[in-house]
Amino acid sequence: MKFCIYLIILTFCTNSFAQSYEYLRRTSLIDWKELEPDKWLSAKVWQKRLKLKESNAAWRENLRDATQKELVGRILHCVGQCIVAQSGAEFNGRARTKLYEGDDLITEEDSYAWIFLIDGSMVRLSANTSFSLREVILTRKEFFFHARVNFGNVYWLSRDGFEHDVENIRETDVVFLPLPLLEANERIEEIPIGNELLYDIYANKDRYKYHYKRLNEMIHGNNEFTKNKPTYVFLIMPNGTMMAKNPRLEVISLFGGKSYIKNRVPFYAKTKENVDTSSYKFLFRGFENKNETQMKNGYWYEIDQRGRSASQLDLDERRFRTGEFLTRRIPTILMAREIWLKKYSKELFDENVDPELLSSKKGYQLWAPFSTESEEKRSELDQRVAFLKEYTRRLETNHLRLMAQYIQFAKANGEKLRATVYDANFYKRAMGRYSNYQESDLETFSEREVLNSTKKLFWKLMHAK
Repeated sequence: MKFCIYLIILTFCTNSFAQSYEYLRRTSLIDWKELEPDKWLSAKVWQKRLKLKESNAAWRENLRDATQKELVGRILHCVGQCIVAQSGAEFNGRARTKLYEGDDLITEEDSYAWIFLIDGSMVRLSANTSFSLREVILTRKEFFFHARVNFGNVYWLSRDGFEHDVENIRETDVVFLPLPLLEANERIEEIPIGNELLYDIYANKDRYKYHYKRLNEMIHGNNEFTKNKPTYVFLIMPNGTMMAKNPRLEVISLFGGKSYIKNRVPFYAKTKENVDTSSYKFLFRGFENKNETQMKNGYWYEIDQRGRSASQLDLDERRFRTGEFLTRRIPTILMAREIWLKKYSKELFDENVDPELLSSKKGYQLWAPFSTESEEKRSELDQRVAFLKEYTRRLETNHLRLMAQYIQFAKANGEKLRATVYDANFYKRAMGRYSNYQESDLETFSEREVLNSTKKLFWKLMHAK
């Protein structure tokens, strides 16, 4: 009996010690990976650090804030090889992989990724693309993201809260289907095939409409807590920067060449009033060039290699239509967004959230929002954006100058350098998957031979009498 009591007490003490140790391990300010034993055991180094700590009473809080990396989002799904560079290590990203500030995501050949961000924005990476998530800032009134498109094709789709037109057309980005999130996938009704085959097939003609109806119900429900909280994005390319509000930005940054940008207009804008709440400014390159220009939505712009000029292309620009088509109808992706928005981000939209609770439970620091025109003193967020504009312009301009010098040096030595071009390598696997995707995924239960007339919509249209 006494032995059992001792065993229970010992187990309780061990669990308590383990929990305490786990807490200490998570909250330790020592960088164990970069720790050098000689410096750690040096009395001189210890005395110098002690003097610095004694001169700043809040050193522990400042160090914790400086080393804290906040969660930016999660990978919804990756097709192919998606390399995540995180805290000095690289690994293959998969569904639900968490992405933090400072992380890079690289898609290799014939590889694609959808990323869910904490505000409900969705970011799609095409093949041969590199994307960096640098910073996320939360306030009571808005979200702010700082990111960089290193090269490749990226589509940033913010959540606008508007319901979608109910269409009976299959979706386009089927290379990601089915998603590893069961609740988001299309629910297909199993219909037994009887004597009247064509009637049974057409009885399920509203299968896609049902998917859109489910999506709209979820959007309507989530709007109750999102309350149209806006998102601001500071998106960098090598030869330009976009400062956008609620963006739907398609960015094509060609390594060593030009860039192309477009803030897309939603396809349901014609049926709803005041739907387009998205806007963005373009910031040029140059050490003293502080020019900013307002860009029109729905037009492609070509940015020159040096980032000094932007030219508007024709409205019917055809070069990028295939890439745009793939994200034209994505109800399953948007369904997953609504599910994760409610699951992971609901507390982040509360304007009355307790800063201490937000910090301890979610790991986010609450900033003061953007200042209004009537306020004389600028908030920390305003100062942060002003710093980013100046710092980014100077840094990226210097990078472009060094790149130009390298290209000139390489040509002088007879080396041939080719800038990346926009071609089918960005979308060929996704487009091939769409072309081969079955028009009908109905489960049939019959002893009859499965004929093309029962499952191929295109065959029925071609051979209809």
